[in-house]
Amino acid sequence: MSKAPPVRTDNSRDRTTRSCNSADTGIARLAADRQVLVVTHLPQIACFADRHLRVRKQDGIAAVERLDDDQRVQELSRMLAGMSDSDTARSHAQELLAEASAQRRDGPEQPVRRARKARSAPVAAG
Repeated sequence: MSKAPPVRTDNSRDRTTRSCNSADTGIARLAADRQVLVVTHLPQIACFADRHLRVRKQDGIAAVERLDDDQRVQELSRMLAGMSDSDTARSHAQELLAEASAQRRDGPEQPVRRARKARSAPVAAG
């Protein structure tokens, strides 16, 4: 399987399938007005999903299950700590989901921009 090219995030309205090789390649902009399916093993990305689906494969057969709110926390806990019954991991998963929800509602915090230092032009001695 080869890597997919980065996703285009222009304003085109075509309904072609697009793929990306990185979850941070403009998915938020792409998802603003379209449906996006993201496959990730990163809980920091998964927490932003509106819905979570868990895909399992057993005996060569794949099954897809839609997760309810408690199952989302449990799955994110498993992704974070490798165990779904850890109180610490569950707390962290709940915190991730709350932060992601706040960012979707309020927009991401804007990074503080540093003021540029004024550059002095070289002075020619004459």
